[in-house]
Amino acid sequence: CSESKGNVNIKLNILKEQENLSFTIVDSTGQVLESGAIVYNANFNIIDKNFRLPSGSFQMFVKGSSGCDILLTSFKLSKNELSLVSDSIGVFNDQCDQKIGRILGIKIKGLSKPPKGRIIKWTDSKGNPIGASVPFLLNIGAGIYTMHLTDPGGCELTATFTVLNEAPDLLPPKTRDVKICLPGKIQVITEAVALADSYKLYKASEENPIIIEENKDGKFSVTVNETTTFYVSYVQGICESSKTLLLVSVAAAGVIIPNTFTPNADGINDTWSIKAIENFPGSRIEIYNRYGNKVFNSIDYDKPFDGRKNDVDLPDGVYYYKIEIPELSCEGKVIGSLTILR
Repeated sequence: CSESKGNVNIKLNILKEQENLSFTIVDSTGQVLESGAIVYNANFNIIDKNFRLPSGSFQMFVKGSSGCDILLTSFKLSKNELSLVSDSIGVFNDQCDQKIGRILGIKIKGLSKPPKGRIIKWTDSKGNPIGASVPFLLNIGAGIYTMHLTDPGGCELTATFTVLNEAPDLLPPKTRDVKICLPGKIQVITEAVALADSYKLYKASEENPIIIEENKDGKFSVTVNETTTFYVSYVQGICESSKTLLLVSVAAAGVIIPNTFTPNADGINDTWSIKAIENFPGSRIEIYNRYGNKVFNSIDYDKPFDGRKNDVDLPDGVYYYKIEIPELSCEGKVIGSLTILR
């Protein structure tokens, strides 16, 4: 590539009776570029000749004792050039700015062998080096990338590739509606989506849904006091999926569970009064201290918790309750905390 002339090697098998031969090599215009005698040697009857010629079309003539020129061979010498095999190249666009674009399958015609000494460099649109000395790029974002190749034979090739950023329509995530027995805290679970960076939980509003939480695993803890509509989605890069509607309904929505009471015998708020629990016969209420010891247990809650156990005042502080209402097509026990203040 970098030289003006190339090497041509011609071998001739000469017989003894073919002594006193001469040759000429002419180009396509008839200009003589090489000429000389072909001398027979009894020890070496194969004549091996090397020539330095420019690129082009040539003819070699041999002249014998008769004085006539005989066309021995025609040949071409081409200047080596590197070129891409276009049908093998795969340019895969990035999606949602995740830097998952790639350039693969680059094949080049005209490379010298072996590849030792071959140099490959990649640059971005600003000329900054990127990637390794290999004929491919992985994990790239949108942009223009240029491969610079230098072959040991002096040939050079520059090729430019464009990687775009696509924003595909992401399918909505999968979840399921929830029906809980009582108002309280529940966990909303979104099925895992491959390549999701995060998940979002929205609460419905009259105008646009309001985002209330975003996390990595799609599991959300929310407190629901009445039947509520939520939406869930997931994020990949800068793209967000369509939203999936999630309805959380409360079977015993009229039940109100306070989180504190003051059993100080002043006649006000002396018991832990759970509004409308009497509408759900068979309800089981259990209360535990911070060590996990049960301090109260009741079915039907006909006698509200007064902050005492075995007629002895329990210490002020935080306790934990568990409420279960039977015969309702709802899930889970309602758990929460309540505080005794005197």
